[in-house]
Amino acid sequence: MLRTLRAALARSFVALVVSLVVSLVAVPGWCFEAAHASDRDGDGPRAVIPVTSFDFGDVYRGEVIYYPFIIRNAGKSDLLIKDFIPTCGCETVEWDRVIPPGKEGQAAVEINTSTQSGNIVKLATIKTNDPDLPSMALTLNANVLTGSSGGPVEGVKLKQGKHLGPVFIEPDTRWGYKTPADGKGRFEFNVSVEKGALNLTKAEADSQAISCKIEAVEPGKQFKIIVEPAPGSVQKGSENTIRVSTDSAQLAWFTLHLRVFPQK
Repeated sequence: MLRTLRAALARSFVALVVSLVVSLVAVPGWCFEAAHASDRDGDGPRAVIPVTSFDFGDVYRGEVIYYPFIIRNAGKSDLLIKDFIPTCGCETVEWDRVIPPGKEGQAAVEINTSTQSGNIVKLATIKTNDPDLPSMALTLNANVLTGSSGGPVEGVKLKQGKHLGPVFIEPDTRWGYKTPADGKGRFEFNVSVEKGALNLTKAEADSQAISCKIEAVEPGKQFKIIVEPAPGSVQKGSENTIRVSTDSAQLAWFTLHLRVFPQK
């Protein structure tokens, strides 16, 4: 009987440890920096991923969900994202290949829900040159609402744009803008907060070809990112990336892409 009791206690202990590990991985704010305690004084790369999963909640079938996982390199040499592998044909991925020491990059997952229904859990596996974190699964969850026939919900007209973490971006995160003949154009990205309260704090372009600013329509809920071409830049056209910072731990920053070209 003593042997049986010891075996039962051992099984209970193992189950408790497994449950604790699974719980930590599932918590959206759990940071993998703790996994590197043995290599804090090394000269290699060190990947820190503050958010490893995101739950979009209810979305309509046919909508696009997108989440950029932020990766910080807390090491002393370049962090290489060697691969980012989706596990489903409905997923597309993009990622920063090299993240210098002290900098941040992103690994983004996009899912078109037109073939999905009900509660979905989608994974993408990131592979790095960090010896302490060579592989990590990042997770997106959603509840895809369908109509009575299993298709799109009847009577619901889908908005143009995509769910980007806790916000909705219109018309999309990538867009092309044809300027008026006089070159005095203006383009707007609309950002609606869908989960909690969130404020946009900064919008920075990666070139001098455009200027951008944030307009708060309703603080914490609704914003516009206004983009204007710089004088004299329209004739050449330009490919521009805009980095938008927020005050939310769920989405510290994200990028928008705008191609500006002259009207002919």
